[in-house]
Amino acid sequence: MRVESSQPSENVPSRDAPPAAGPLVRRAIRPLTVGSLIVLITAGALWFAIARARPVSLGAVRGVRLGMTPESVRVAFTDRAAGDWSSPPSCCGENLVWTRASVEATPIRWARFEFNQGLLEAIRVLSDPGRGPVAQHIVVTPVAVSEVRPGADGSTSTTVLARRSEMHRVEVRRLIAAAGSSP
Repeated sequence: MRVESSQPSENVPSRDAPPAAGPLVRRAIRPLTVGSLIVLITAGALWFAIARARPVSLGAVRGVRLGMTPESVRVAFTDRAAGDWSSPPSCCGENLVWTRASVEATPIRWARFEFNQGLLEAIRVLSDPGRGPVAQHIVVTPVAVSEVRPGADGSTSTTVLARRSEMHRVEVRRLIAAAGSSP
């Protein structure tokens, strides 16, 4: 025979008892979570739109950008498999030189990466003639100066220098002066 008590059981909440703290806290946090998620998505979308609208950094060429380490350059250079690396002796820091193995492999003939204190400060690339003539142009940004110029045989030479580089100070100044005097 079952005996019923008029006292509520400790395990069974009474209908008149206030809701437990767990659901109350969850109900209070839920609007914050949704609001935070909306702010996060909006900020991410805005950042993506701004990043896509900005031009690609001039400090980057063929997957390599200024400030990289020698090992990072070897890994990031898009044409790495189509050529061979060497490290010729240099009086002013480390140099990595990449030379293509065959003409059919890539339009890049060679690339030289110049380092100071283990960080890339200069990128120099020589490319085969393109589809049309290339006009010389120099672009100056707060962190880099870049020059693209045509060669006599129709090739294209690209140079990117870190503006803070002491090793390339004279060349950086020359390019900045040339950019200021060009039409």
